[in-house]
Amino acid sequence: MQAQVDFRHIKTVLALLASCLAASCGDYTIQLQDGYQLVRVGGGSTFVLESPENQEILVGPSVTSVRDLEHALVGKVEMPYRELIDGYRLGYFILEKDTGTLSWGLSGQEWTARLEDLEISPPPKLVKPNRFHQWFPGIGI
Repeated sequence: MQAQVDFRHIKTVLALLASCLAASCGDYTIQLQDGYQLVRVGGGSTFVLESPENQEILVGPSVTSVRDLEHALVGKVEMPYRELIDGYRLGYFILEKDTGTLSWGLSGQEWTARLEDLEISPPPKLVKPNRFHQWFPGIGI
């Protein structure tokens, strides 16, 4: 006696997997505190925008890790596999929300020292942003 395989279930599972894969690709926006946005655009570049209304790019490309704190937005900019764009600096950044002051292109030591100046110690653990942060904002950027 041979077992019959119902291919309808296999097709349904494959369609579901393809849908999940398609949903994980492409552009998305993560709303941060105080009106800031983290936006991923085609090609995987991620930027910090000032607000939905202004759309001014403050940091990027490409923000590879970030943490949204009460008084500061901190993170790291890297450009893997790409040439550096004129005017952009790689390294760590700190955006002071109260003043709008942006320090970027910082080394790890400069970043840690600047955080201590802002009374942020120890340095926060940075998180790689992804689409799940858009859907579930409470899970930690």
